[in-house]
Amino acid sequence: MSKTDHVVIIGAGVAGLAAAVSLDMAGVRATVYEGRCDNTDTGISFVIRESGLRVLGDIGVLDAVRKHSFPMPKRFFTPGCPGYTENDWADYGTGNRSISREDLLGILRAEVRHRAIEVCHGKRLHSLQQHPESVVASFADGTRAESDLLIGADGRSSVTRGCIFPSVRLQHARAWCVYGHSGIDDLDPASRTALEEGAGLVMFDAELGFLAYRDDPQLPRKVTWMLFGGTERKIPTKSFELVDREMLMRELEDGLRKHSPVAADIVAATLRVAPTQVFTLPALPAWSAGRVALIGDAAHPVDPIIGAGTAFALEDAIYVAKMLREHHYLDAFYYLHADRHHRVDEMIARSAAGLEASMRLATFEIGWDLPDEVTPAELVPAPNR
Repeated sequence: MSKTDHVVIIGAGVAGLAAAVSLDMAGVRATVYEGRCDNTDTGISFVIRESGLRVLGDIGVLDAVRKHSFPMPKRFFTPGCPGYTENDWADYGTGNRSISREDLLGILRAEVRHRAIEVCHGKRLHSLQQHPESVVASFADGTRAESDLLIGADGRSSVTRGCIFPSVRLQHARAWCVYGHSGIDDLDPASRTALEEGAGLVMFDAELGFLAYRDDPQLPRKVTWMLFGGTERKIPTKSFELVDREMLMRELEDGLRKHSPVAADIVAATLRVAPTQVFTLPALPAWSAGRVALIGDAAHPVDPIIGAGTAFALEDAIYVAKMLREHHYLDAFYYLHADRHHRVDEMIARSAAGLEASMRLATFEIGWDLPDEVTPAELVPAPNR
């Protein structure tokens, strides 16, 4: 087997940082290149499914994640409706947790620093060239990086993907989301107390959906929220992602107040907000080409409403590292897709069937400590007698 010595990773998000740590555990040197000039991140929070938590345990950061995260609600309330809706998450994984993006990325960055893994900022990928023994990444600032392999973990709008699959384009899913962090000091006492105690607020009607719940064990009066709806046509970027934040929040609050005054009050108290439109990607024929592979949203963007993207990114990251530890890179990249794409494809297909169906997520065993091999004896079993 030809040993992989050095991997360049494009993207310093969850997938890229987790892949760097996992590769280091596998004895492979990784260098991470990030387009942003610093660690500034525009997102709000993550839902980490049970399978993602297992990966975080495998790479040694689960205790820190548990310290900075909060269990997903097991009961929900709708303002104006009596009582609670109980949900034990038995179908969705009983250990799901919510955590701010800043906290999760900070934990992963700390582990990367602890392992002396190099992260280079201000390196926006421009193009790739593959050679018989290496791959060369060229960046927008004119610099280059050469390595044995390259892993694209550069998200939904992946430049890496565009380099190896130039004809594949994102497709608008006729949906939008706005995420936020809010204080709840001024909320009505009943709703505030319910949220402080770990319940989730939920509001659904024919036009909109709204969820709010805690994601910080130290701040009982801070919640993360999500407002989502449909649109027949992609919203112009200037009118949504780039619009003045104060104007966006005023308009969302005014519109939401007709549906749920309590939800509107939460939006009115927003501390930080992130609007995004939902895009899908046609299933790729593979998650690699030559010496280049894709993981996370670069390979398979998932509807953010169902909260599976973080777990998928973490699973991809550790699985590609394990496969590279065990196999020649061509086999490793083959298994990354062959062993995992059915799981992702099923989730994406279910999302078309509605939120409840799409949230169910089967387990995926990484088996980090187990070798991945088949003996000749297994190929020729003893005859049945």
